Amino acid sequence: MVKNWELDGNQVKKLRLALSRAFQNRKELEQMVRENLNQRLSEIATGGNVKELTSSLIGWAESEGGDQTKGLILGAIREKSQNEDLQEFIETHIENIIDLDTEIVPSKSLTSLIHILEQIDTFQVLWQVGKAILPRQIQVNCSQEIQDFKQSDLSAWFKCFQLLKLFAEGYPTLEEAPSILVFVRKLLGQAELNEGVKRELECWRAENFPDLNPEQAPAQVLPVSSECGGEILQAYLMILLSPVRLHNSKRRTKDIRVLATLRCLLPKGNVKELPIQLNPNITGQDLATEPGTLSTWKKLPQTVQQVLSKAIDELETQKEQLRCTHHELIIELFSPIDYLGEPIDYWMIQDDFDNLVPLISEHRVVLRSYDRVAKPELKNAFSASWHQIKKLQENPEQENPGPGFIQERFHSLDHIDCSRLRTLTETLRNMMGIRITCPLPKSQSDVQKLLQAMLKSGVPMAWWVHDHQLPPNQIEAGIDQFLELNLLGNPCELLERVRSVRSSACDDGLPDEERWGKYLAILWDDWERMPTLKPLDQGGQRSA
Repeated sequence: MVKNWELDGNQVKKLRLALSRAFQNRKELEQMVRENLNQRLSEIATGGNVKELTSSLIGWAESEGGDQTKGLILGAIREKSQNEDLQEFIETHIENIIDLDTEIVPSKSLTSLIHILEQIDTFQVLWQVGKAILPRQIQVNCSQEIQDFKQSDLSAWFKCFQLLKLFAEGYPTLEEAPSILVFVRKLLGQAELNEGVKRELECWRAENFPDLNPEQAPAQVLPVSSECGGEILQAYLMILLSPVRLHNSKRRTKDIRVLATLRCLLPKGNVKELPIQLNPNITGQDLATEPGTLSTWKKLPQTVQQVLSKAIDELETQKEQLRCTHHELIIELFSPIDYLGEPIDYWMIQDDFDNLVPLISEHRVVLRSYDRVAKPELKNAFSASWHQIKKLQENPEQENPGPGFIQERFHSLDHIDCSRLRTLTETLRNMMGIRITCPLPKSQSDVQKLLQAMLKSGVPMAWWVHDHQLPPNQIEAGIDQFLELNLLGNPCELLERVRSVRSSACDDGLPDEERWGKYLAILWDDWERMPTLKPLDQGGQRSA
């Protein structure tokens, strides 16, 4: 599936015609939009007739992004599942609507399989086979699809489409083979199928998987993401902290909005993003207007722990579904400039034995800048710097660069002069990062000015230490152990080393000079892994 599917003019025309033919009047269109998109037609589309309304509705969906366009199409076919115009549109653009690995099952092969399966008299035969081989969490994770399978008024075509979509998106591999192949293989053994359907299924299998036979199909190994390391589920928990301001005012309330999403790198290389919502009772329009969870600065560690616990539960589910041995989680705290200098990365949380421990001793934690996500000029400066550094990493000036190659490209700041921060910004434009070896300013305002200068430069990485009185050369030596070319290309390994140093430094018996790692902070932004969370206007607003 194209992540941000942008329809061209011809596709818009075909979708408009399909929708206007499927929905004969405004009332039908209103019902579909309200029940399937959780929107009111009068609030998102205008027009005097169905043709004008559908055109306006498509425009609204496009403005909201590719997922909303797909949601409109799926909502329409759920409401009018017998409509051949909608079916044809979906089949023509199925690779944009289903997250499909076309190297395993081409788009045309998937649509031909739908037509074979819809010939089966009773859909329950298909569902019983599918339910028997899918993970047991299917009833919880895919409740909408399960309900669709039970609806007698929905067409066989739609149910078969939904079932194959479920295999392709949610459970791409089963028994170490493509899930759709496993399904077809099991289906061929069902006595209820007539011989004609069996012959078509066997021809389909032979054409798409010619090296495998239904009796002994050996496992097909799917391509594995290099970041996952075999059967390891690599995941990033992106947590956004955003101060809430009064409506039409710059004045803050005491509230902080916490939003989170879990970004999983699936073993076959695809990316799956799962919103982490603490309150399951907030859905639809309420979730759109009041996203995330409200907290306060005092309660933030507790809120973050709740988010983390829910994310780990989700990872356990994903791990079982994908047959992964274990997961590797990186926690990314996206903070606006207000909080970026605060020691939020070593909050206290409860471990598995209910002991209070620093967050950094248990997990790989890194700070990230929310301002770079929300503010175009900062985002542009970061993009320019990041791509320049990426090119340097891929094609270093030296054939076998040693540690000094990277360390020379990290500016070392052993004295902070807030009257020369513009000079610092210009200096950092040509650097990979900065290591601050002196204590941060005591004034919160000066800390923010320093961070602003760093963000304006576009430099993606910064290291500093909270609350220390150690010599700058000792801090520099401690940071330099992480500045290696191979580590900077492997976030999981680098942050695991950092976690280990931080954890050891949390022991109370260590002398002060060995405890610097406890207070180590890392800002590390990655252009290839920017959050999809929609930026909140001015950090979120609340009515006065």
